[in-house]
Amino acid sequence: CKNDSNSPYIIYVASSTEEGNVCTKAQVAAIKAKGWKPLYYDGTDWKEYEGSEEEVVYSDGDTFSATNSDGVTLHYEVKSTANKTVYVYAASEATHLSIPPMVKGFTVTDIATEFMESNKTLQSLVIPYTVTKIGSEAFRSCTGLTTLYIPTSVTSIRPSSFEGCTNLREVVVSDDNPVYDSRDNCNGIIETATNALILGNQYTVIPQSVTAIKSYTAQGDVVIPS
Repeated sequence: CKNDSNSPYIIYVASSTEEGNVCTKAQVAAIKAKGWKPLYYDGTDWKEYEGSEEEVVYSDGDTFSATNSDGVTLHYEVKSTANKTVYVYAASEATHLSIPPMVKGFTVTDIATEFMESNKTLQSLVIPYTVTKIGSEAFRSCTGLTTLYIPTSVTSIRPSSFEGCTNLREVVVSDDNPVYDSRDNCNGIIETATNALILGNQYTVIPQSVTAIKSYTAQGDVVIPS
């Protein structure tokens, strides 16, 4: 925000992030004092803009919470203030969980160990294009989870990340992922460099090119070809 009386004030909602604002309440008050009427566009109409809370300065290791667009509260830990990155380490109960790519100006790069372990209500999950690592037991025993899509960005999945997700029905890896694939529409996750299956379920059709099956791979009955 500019506080220059000779400059116009333009306030917008950034729909691609959770930020939703660019000026604090104090800055908006200064704008109004000069006779300006700050507005923002919500995708349909222009509405009066009230401003955000004052910016909080975080240090590495600090934690904070934020609510996503579905009303789910997620809990974050600052990984690096220099790189503006965070882990997401916990979340409230949810049937559908969409992890945002950005929160409070930080990029979400890691899903922490035991993130939603044993959450029985979770049925679907959206992992953002910013996440590179899924920690151990992050979704262990999430028996309600039925679909899983791994985006291009994810380059580290621990063997037990999805252990005990026995009701998985659809597993797809982005075609552009450099580390993992779901070749031949196999309905599983294969480590490309080693041709090792790292996640399978009762609907997985193991391709002939797979030469190894790693620990914790089978979530339910997986048919192994002869």
